[in-house]
Amino acid sequence: MDQLDLLRTLLKRDHALRLVERDIYSLLDERSRHSEYDGKSWLYDRVVGNGLYNRIMWGSTPEHYRIFAHEAVQSRSGGWILDAGCGSLLFTAEAYAQSERPVVACDRSLGMLLQARDRLAKQKGDVGSRVIFLQVDLDEMPFLANSFETVLSMNFIHHQEDSALTIENFRSVLTKTGVVYLTTLVQSGRLIGGLYLDCLHGLGWIAKPRQSETIRSDVRNQMEMRSFGPKATWPTFRRPLHNEDDRHKSFSQSLAAGQLVFCCAGSSDSVYVSWASSLPCS
Repeated sequence: MDQLDLLRTLLKRDHALRLVERDIYSLLDERSRHSEYDGKSWLYDRVVGNGLYNRIMWGSTPEHYRIFAHEAVQSRSGGWILDAGCGSLLFTAEAYAQSERPVVACDRSLGMLLQARDRLAKQKGDVGSRVIFLQVDLDEMPFLANSFETVLSMNFIHHQEDSALTIENFRSVLTKTGVVYLTTLVQSGRLIGGLYLDCLHGLGWIAKPRQSETIRSDVRNQMEMRSFGPKATWPTFRRPLHNEDDRHKSFSQSLAAGQLVFCCAGSSDSVYVSWASSLPCS
């Protein structure tokens, strides 16, 4: 089965699929394909992938994001991964290249998807049929329910005006035993990071900056809207670890069956949430 046929098994029937570039498909019509990020995808990589930028603005490093991506990919031994707002695969290409799991990497920006395709090809030697690139508007979730074992969304939610709806859309396509990994930038009391977020919002590049508690509340409320039986448990919050080995070990230990792991990235005040909300009903 080729990429096109594989992708069609995941999509709702009312969506028209087109090949717009080598290895890249689109669900958008010609008039809707342009994105403001098309012309600045190269700048995004240089800034967001810079270690000094991450340490000054957020008190983190690019390696933190790469570790998080590896944990998401390794969270299940098989099944589809949805990368929602995949960007240029800046932090995920290595994890995808080393895994055998199939991935649908989605973004609104064709420029980002072109960079993502080329970055993965450099990692693997070719893109292959296992990672499918799709240009799509994720406000209108095109995928069938119960399609993905893992949803990974890194630094996408702060672009969304309605974070609760975005989280619910992710949950709607997850299998009963699936897991969701999210990161987003938040207002955290870090002065320079907060001013930077306000500036980006003023330019219209991101939604109005949110507090970490707002995102946590959105996750809690959306999960509680669904019933998963008496085995479901509710979230516990913990501070992130600063030691790389301890962080990796802690992530691994938190991944019991059916957990949702949520990262709210924004300085040393970030929180990580382990959520065992998708355990099979008894």
